[in-house]
Amino acid sequence: MFMSTLSQRLAALTVPVVLLVASTNTAAGWTGPDRVAGLAVDTRPDGPSMVMHDGDRFIAVAGSSGSPGIRLLTDRSGMWRSVRRTDDEAGAPSIAVGGNGAVHNAYARDWFLGCTGRCATPVYHLGRRGGDWHRDRLMGGINVMPAIALDAAGRAHIAVLHRASDGSDWSIQLFSQEGDGWSRQLVDVAVDYGSIDHPNGPSIAIDGDHVAISYLATPTPSTYEVRLWEREGDGPATRSAISHNQRARWADLAFDAAGSLHVAYSVSGGALWHATRDSEMAWGLTRISTHVLEDARPSLVAWGAGKVAIAIEHDPDDAFPVVGSGEIELFTNRQGPWASQLLTHSGSDHLPSLAATSGGHLSVVFVRDPRHAPPTLWSMGRL
Repeated sequence: MFMSTLSQRLAALTVPVVLLVASTNTAAGWTGPDRVAGLAVDTRPDGPSMVMHDGDRFIAVAGSSGSPGIRLLTDRSGMWRSVRRTDDEAGAPSIAVGGNGAVHNAYARDWFLGCTGRCATPVYHLGRRGGDWHRDRLMGGINVMPAIALDAAGRAHIAVLHRASDGSDWSIQLFSQEGDGWSRQLVDVAVDYGSIDHPNGPSIAIDGDHVAISYLATPTPSTYEVRLWEREGDGPATRSAISHNQRARWADLAFDAAGSLHVAYSVSGGALWHATRDSEMAWGLTRISTHVLEDARPSLVAWGAGKVAIAIEHDPDDAFPVVGSGEIELFTNRQGPWASQLLTHSGSDHLPSLAATSGGHLSVVFVRDPRHAPPTLWSMGRL
């Protein structure tokens, strides 16, 4: 049972606030966009994953069907370097970098390629051990959209959307690194899986030893929630609802430097919401846009005390559903009130992943997928 004084406080009524922001049609203050390493990349819903460490960018991305596998990229040397770490039909990469610069990656076998019915798509961890790269197979069955984060000791924790090979219900599972092995914990079974084209994978963030996982839940067949699972150290786990009766599409989360948790999620109809907790641990919800792309996935970062930025694909006509608007929009409260900025206008940009330094320097990576050319990886940075 997930019962405690904290969990009861977390179940407090959320307070919605509507705050629509105006967008500026300029990417002033940003460098790029620049093509990253000349790669042809995967275009399915996973997209690239990026983090920043000591001002350097680290990216994990799945290669195209003609050159499959997970590629890890960094501009640590001043120019982009790409290393192909696997050669299997891999998808849904997620990347994390420890305080010592150690790179960790989680991914699953790509279930979109030749996978129908009850196929196996194992989830893996890829990282260094004893100076060499090792790949650990964590679990079989069907695994979709793993997300990875590191705790204060540098241990990896991986949350994944899972279904057993026997066709049982979907669930969220958590794997935690323990020495050279892994422990496994069930997070929840009341999961809103989504669809084969838009699976609703979890997101994970860690502050010290405080582990938080956001995901989409269905308490009953006709109700929906954005839900949060938390655990501090070896203490009991708690679950709480961030939103009620909203059919969310994606959710992402991050801790700021003050230890406050921030969540962004998009809902059916093209609205983007931000959630954070007040001093009484009640969730306050702010609707910051009504014109993000239907089924778009937000990418959220936080820094300082309450500073947040969210990158997401924009719906230029406010007419949903639209497939592939191809514009990346940024929302941030850097200057206080929420404001937005269109970063790209090519008409073919999708799947942004946003990263930030502790000082709030932002960088975004995305897939550019023009109709008559191979999809490639591009990046931008804020001056």
